[in-house]
This record gives sequence, C-alpha cells and structure tokens, in this order.
Amino acid sequence: MQLLLLCASFLPPWLAVYLLLARMCDSRGVAGLFLRGALAAGLSFGLCSCTFFLWLYFCGYPGNGFILAEALLWCALILFGVRDRKNSACDLAASPGRFYYALFYVVLLLGLAAFFYALRHHPHGGWDAWATWNLRARFLARGGEHWRDAFALSYSHVGYPLLLPAGIARLWFYLGDAPVTTPQLVAFMFTFATPLLLAGAVGEKRGLKQGLLAGVALLACCHWVTHGASQFADIPLAFFMLAAVALLTRAPERLSSLQSPVSSLVLAGLAAGMAAWTKNEGVIFLFTLILSRAVALIWLKKSGEILREMKWLLLGLSPLLVVIAIFKLSVISQQEGGDFAFILGKAVAPSRHLFILKEFALGILKLGYGLPVLLALYALLQKRGWEATCDSKTAGLSIILQLCGYYAAYVFTIHDLRWHIAESLPRLLLQILPVGIYALFIWCGEEGQSDKSGGSDAIA
Repeated sequence: MQLLLLCASFLPPWLAVYLLLARMCDSRGVAGLFLRGALAAGLSFGLCSCTFFLWLYFCGYPGNGFILAEALLWCALILFGVRDRKNSACDLAASPGRFYYALFYVVLLLGLAAFFYALRHHPHGGWDAWATWNLRARFLARGGEHWRDAFALSYSHVGYPLLLPAGIARLWFYLGDAPVTTPQLVAFMFTFATPLLLAGAVGEKRGLKQGLLAGVALLACCHWVTHGASQFADIPLAFFMLAAVALLTRAPERLSSLQSPVSSLVLAGLAAGMAAWTKNEGVIFLFTLILSRAVALIWLKKSGEILREMKWLLLGLSPLLVVIAIFKLSVISQQEGGDFAFILGKAVAPSRHLFILKEFALGILKLGYGLPVLLALYALLQKRGWEATCDSKTAGLSIILQLCGYYAAYVFTIHDLRWHIAESLPRLLLQILPVGIYALFIWCGEEGQSDKSGGSDAIA
C-alpha cells in the first residue's frame, strides 16, 4: 500500500514535468532520454517541495484540499504537455558501440551495490541527515501547526533552505507515516539521476560516447556514491548546479530564434533557483552562474546578448527567489553570525590564506582517489583540439568562481578553520564535481559528434 501511495505522490509530478520538457526540448536519441528523464525527476521534486512549503506557510497544515489542489495542478500540466505535441523520432541508429554501453552499465551496477551497502550500515544517513535534513522534514510532516519549531534548534543550521526537508515531508504526508525508506529513496534518486543528466547533457554536445564516459567518470568516484547514501543535501545541490549549467549552455549562443533559447534559459534559471533553495552554497552559485555567463559573452565580444539572456534566466529564477525570500524573511528568527572585527583580523593573516590554498590543492587531488588527475590526462590525450566556445567558458568560469566563493567563506568563517575545512571541504568539492566533468568534456571532447550520436541540440 505504501508503494502505491509513494508512486501516486511521485509519478504525476514527474510525468507532468517530463511531458513539458519533451514539448520544450526536441531532444532525440538516448542522450535526450537521459536528459529529460533525469531533469524531470529533480525539477518535479523541487517544485513539489515549493508547493508543500507554500501551502504550509499560507494555509496551515495540509489536508484534503492540498491533495486536490496538487491533483488539479499536475493534471493540467499533463494535459498541456500532451496537447498538440509533436512526436519526435528517437534516433538510435548512430550507437557509440556496445563497449561503452557495457562500461556505463557495469559501473552503474557497481555504484548501486556500493550505495545499498552504505545504506545497510547507516540507514539513517550521516550526522547532517538525521540531525538537520530529516529531522526538519519530520517537524514539517508531523508537527502540525507547530512546524516552525523546527527552526528553534540553533545547532541545526536554522538558515538552511527547505528543498530537501519539504520534499521529504510531502512524501511522508501522502504516506501518512514517516518510514526511513523515504529519504533513502530521495537520496537514491539524486545520486543516480545526476550521472544520467551528465551523460545526456554531454551526449547532446559531444556525442553519446563522450556522454557515457562522462557518466562513468562521475560514478567511478566512490566518494560520490557513498556520500549520496549519507542523505546529505550536497548531492541534490550538485544535481541542480549541473542542470543549470547544462541548460544554460544548451541554448544556442545567439538568440537567433525565439522559442529554442528562451525555453532553455528559463529552465536554467529555474534549476539555479532550486540550487539556492537546496543549500546556502546555492546562493553563491546564482551569482557565479550569472557572472560566468556575462564574462564569457564579453570575452567573445557578444556583450549585446547579455541582457537578452539574463531577462529570460531571471524569469525562471524569480519564482524560487520569492519562495526563498518568504522563508528567509518570515520563518527564520535567527542567523549565525560573529564579531566582524575579530573575523576581519583573522582574515588578513597570510598563514590563513596559505593553509586554505594548501587544503584546496590536497582536497582536489584526493577527490575520488585521484580522479581529477585521470580526467586531466584524458583531456591531454584527446586527438582533437580543445574547443573554447562560449559554453565551455561559461561552464569553466562557473567552477572557478564557485571555488572563489568557497575560499572566501573559509577566510571569513567564524568556526575553527582546521575543523571547518576538514568537515566541509570534501563535500564542497563534490558539489562542483559534476559541473567540472561537464566542463572538461565539452571543452576537449571530439568535435562534430553532437549530430551523429547524441541527437539534436535544438530546443523546440
């Protein structure tokens, strides 16, 4: 019975978003299926978390009215998605070969085994999962009119956004219970939807062979799978960061047509907003994404396109900004802070900066037991020349600027620096790992492959 209720709460939103993506994105081939399926899973979960929080805030604890309102919403979107929809043929003729499919699925199976092994030993996840994310979800789902008490616990980072807790709480509301399997399923979805999204996004830009190799690179990072099983919010954040960058760089570099780039840019803004609704690091990502795109356009002497792209990006971003503003301004009663003069005094110490830089370098080298080194070697061994397009510059700059934001956070942290870096740096690097792999593959992948094996890049 619980499985039926879980399907009833998850499948209609996923189907609605999938049909809308199919209507907006003329993605053909296996890469397009990966891209739409993974995007639909993450975006539908994020939208559901928003609807649950807004109902809780404006209407009180949900009841039958909430179920009816959601049913009408998703049915309307499903009907809109199937209305006058053009059936696009799925071009499977240009296959990258059985070897690459086999490699991808073998690594995927190994990742699944590692994920469930970690869950078996830690079913409730890590500290942040049961002390912050899942605990807050229980308050939202079972606290009734006292759901705001979730933010009275000062030790649990009261300022953290609610995409993950509200999404889990909504599922628990439909189930009428709070089984531990629900956050496990959510963790499973984001952990393995991200490699599919990466494979689809790279596959459309550089061919399905490169896309499958990109997915293998992410799944081969054992830290990615085991951290996903910990049920932290870093993996969902990484998903939305990758989705935003992939959708932004998926739009044509010139807004020569109306529908194609607009669809992609609005969706990119929506994904970026969900990143900010997931963790506070996502707020940094909003600025880095906008700045990186603007710098890339100026770099290639296309500054006239900045305002035209930004207005559609902000259109998709604005609904999430409203939700975040309601949460931050109306729900949160306290924020973490410290003595500014004391923090500034520590920030100017040269030894502090040298220590942070050393830890960054070591953390990157240790990520996935040397995965960045292997990726760098792979890039150097590519036969084709590196392609520095606006899209590759946007993706690369977003990584660099995000690292700068993390660096500044450590410089001005109110916590003990050694403890803060030891506890958080590996997770921060995992947040940007999918975008980093995506940037590398679209920068140095084989040219001219997108039309051969990955499907059309057009969005219609």
